[in-house]
Amino acid sequence: MLEILFDDSAAGALQLALAGQESILGGSIEILTSEPISDTERRTLIQQAEERERRGWADAVPLEGNRADILPLPLMLSVGAIDEDSIGPLRERTLQTLMAVHPAIGEEAACSLLATARVSLARLLAGVERGESLRIWIDRTPDNRCALGWLLNQLEQAGHPSPDITLVPLPDFESHPDGAALQARGWAEVEPYRWGRLAQTARPLPSPLCRTWAAEWRTLRRENAPLRAVVNGALVSVSESFYDPFILRALAGQPSEFSEARLIGQLLGGLPGVSDALIALRIERMVETGQLEPVTQPAPGDPAYHRTLRKVCRAKTTP
Repeated sequence: MLEILFDDSAAGALQLALAGQESILGGSIEILTSEPISDTERRTLIQQAEERERRGWADAVPLEGNRADILPLPLMLSVGAIDEDSIGPLRERTLQTLMAVHPAIGEEAACSLLATARVSLARLLAGVERGESLRIWIDRTPDNRCALGWLLNQLEQAGHPSPDITLVPLPDFESHPDGAALQARGWAEVEPYRWGRLAQTARPLPSPLCRTWAAEWRTLRRENAPLRAVVNGALVSVSESFYDPFILRALAGQPSEFSEARLIGQLLGGLPGVSDALIALRIERMVETGQLEPVTQPAPGDPAYHRTLRKVCRAKTTP
């Protein structure tokens, strides 16, 4: 069975899940907090996290599969032009633009994502030709929804409109034994010990639905909008400024001078599936149009959004 994921980080998490607990022995735990904490508090939080992980592996359901069969397709298809048959120059330009906000690794990262996707697609099509089945790990983000339709259309074009596919949907939330509700925005956020139990929710993807979602992708491709978003559960074409109202609302709560990186971090929490790169590009557009102005510049090699920005106040004119 071939394991299909639409995010590189999620593919890494699945590798750990298939390898089991021994794969992460000696690993580290990082604690992120909104406010400074003492060393004692940090040690307590780490101990609690280690205990949760220990209990998680103790209760884990073994996950069957082969790490060599993991095929990531990290194409970020909710962003940019999509009017091409496969992974061509339009996708190259989009990934290069998105990754450019990380100047130290941007070009290399874009090339790596494209190479990974091309190798995965070639192996996937060859595997389906041999009769191999697919297990697709899907979440509700725009990138995942786009990639699923894109992949089903690729299979249809290759003469496989009804392959053997099971979907493993990311649940809306899970109840934790301590009473907490766990809500992951994507598969990359799911702890490795939880994948085996969640794999039990897999369901076959019926052939009529394969054809429907492939046709949906062809409609989106004809529209060829700058962005695609999930609106009321439906995947739709939207304008490049679609997320600007969310950015402006977050900006209203910022002081006159603020950290762009911190603003993006806040927005990521409320916009599941939207990348830091896309938000950074929209903020840069606000700088270009004079709504914001840089106070400091990022250090060489730092992400483009590691800077301080200032809100620009325009004087009111009397009619």
